[in-house]
Amino acid sequence: EADQLKHIRSLPLSLPLSLSLQLPSSSLPLSSSSVYINSTPADTQEQQEYPNLTCHWFPDEKGFNTWNSFFEPNKTHHPDFHKLIHSSPPPHLVFQNRSVLLVGGSTTRDLAGQFFLSVLPPVVKANVTALWEQAGVQGYQLFPGVLKNQTDFHSISNADVMEPLQQSGNWTFQNLLGPLAGCSHCNSNYTNLDYVAHNHLSNTKLEYTWKPDIYSLSDETAFRDRYCKHNNHYDIVHIGRGLHDAAFMPLTELTRDSIRSRFERLASLLRDCFDPTTLLVFRTPYASRKRKPDRTENKIIRENVTTVLQDLVHRGVFGNEAVVLVNGYMLTEAPQHPKPYDGHHYGTAIHQTYWELVTKVASYFWTEKTLPPALMEGKW
Repeated sequence: EADQLKHIRSLPLSLPLSLSLQLPSSSLPLSSSSVYINSTPADTQEQQEYPNLTCHWFPDEKGFNTWNSFFEPNKTHHPDFHKLIHSSPPPHLVFQNRSVLLVGGSTTRDLAGQFFLSVLPPVVKANVTALWEQAGVQGYQLFPGVLKNQTDFHSISNADVMEPLQQSGNWTFQNLLGPLAGCSHCNSNYTNLDYVAHNHLSNTKLEYTWKPDIYSLSDETAFRDRYCKHNNHYDIVHIGRGLHDAAFMPLTELTRDSIRSRFERLASLLRDCFDPTTLLVFRTPYASRKRKPDRTENKIIRENVTTVLQDLVHRGVFGNEAVVLVNGYMLTEAPQHPKPYDGHHYGTAIHQTYWELVTKVASYFWTEKTLPPALMEGKW
């Protein structure tokens, strides 16, 4: 962990310079509210398929805490674009009295720590940021991997990250470790946590559950016993899955048909569980820089997992009034992308980018009760 931290702090923070949002008009009826968010393609084939996608990263030499909005208009002056990008309230107001559910593996777990910081009021956020800087930590280190058979919730968190969130940020954490966390094919020596956190200043709730498989039997149990209660509403549900399938499942189970079947089973649970006021956000897996001679993870992620998920979202299979797809693979393959610190886990810049995207789209959706018409018509 210490070596990883030294490596991370030696890297320049990279931020995206511009972004274009696109939904191919032939993929969805105009009455649908599904959204496709993407970044610069990594190869010629994808550039031909999505010619207007422009997201570039550039190094910020000032350090971790010089984050500014990365959105800049690119070849568009559509009023919806400017309304989405420039009219969104700050995150601590957007997420006031809101509930967020994060479902996925360790790359989703990393997103949570940045969320806890990003939704704090500016003065409180600055205090927590200063304490993190002093301790040399960042939000994604909130629950680093620890050896299995650890059961004490607070001892397996990073106190330097958690204590400022609790003492200055008014976050409280409740351990949900138990049988509802599951991964059928994981090859890991680490404990992963299910938990729920509340912010008592803004009445914001975030729940994280360790479910990295595209679909597993633990989903059936968790949706029935935890998520789908009549008095349990989520305003945003994040689904970040596919990397573990690509890394651990037998290659015979990684065909498009097999992946499609698992996503369709997940879709059935989502349709039955969440009402049209819930914003579903799918994030495809990040690019992996790990070298495994007998695996082709990136090809599986890009050509199978990402392609299938794009198709299912575009066809409205998930049956929600609002579905947002963030292409994590392209985001981590865009020019001058931030480097992962261990092969497939990325640092602060990626997480800030994700929450900047989600915050602005969610603000528009909750205010307008729909997603931007121009985006649905494929004009971005």
